[in-house]
Amino acid sequence: MTFASGVRLVALTLALLLLAWLVWRPPTAIVATAEPLPSAFIGQPDLYMLDAQITQYTDSGDLKYVLESEHVRHFETAGMTRLSDPVLLLQGDAQAPWKVKAKQGFIRREPSPGGNIEEVVYLREDVALLQQLPDGRFLKLKSPTLYVYPDRQFAQTNDSVMIDTEGGRTTGTGLAVNMADATLKVASEPPSRVQTIILIDQFK
Repeated sequence: MTFASGVRLVALTLALLLLAWLVWRPPTAIVATAEPLPSAFIGQPDLYMLDAQITQYTDSGDLKYVLESEHVRHFETAGMTRLSDPVLLLQGDAQAPWKVKAKQGFIRREPSPGGNIEEVVYLREDVALLQQLPDGRFLKLKSPTLYVYPDRQFAQTNDSVMIDTEGGRTTGTGLAVNMADATLKVASEPPSRVQTIILIDQFK
């Protein structure tokens, strides 16, 4: 073997070794660095919907609620959804659905009394809760605020409440509503009391 042939053989061997190393070397880890958000986007919602209608179903496929809102803004970092002029329709297990509306609202996920994570709809400003039965009976509730728990078919407030029915009007401070069987528990805090005005004409 000549000297030139030996040099070519060594060069070929080195080239093959370099090629094998390039082909079989372990992949280099790619480290992604998050770019900071421009100042114009800080505090902005991650999701925005206009004239939205959201339908939620139970695990068994039954209708849980229908939510309509003029503006829906979801903030992923805060885990909160803001609502403008929300209207919430809950089917429940009662004879007729419940309709709740307000000027403002928020949706969060929080631990329930049983330890599970549940959805909570907080409504404020001109809150009105209405149930209209097929036979003409009705229940209308007004309060500055209301917490609605769709999974438990339950609503409550610690603020003042005014409840109108076909038979009269009841006022108090604090309320719990079981939407499954349409039962209400009205509370009172001193110096306020639970007061009921009966419409006599309704019972003639």
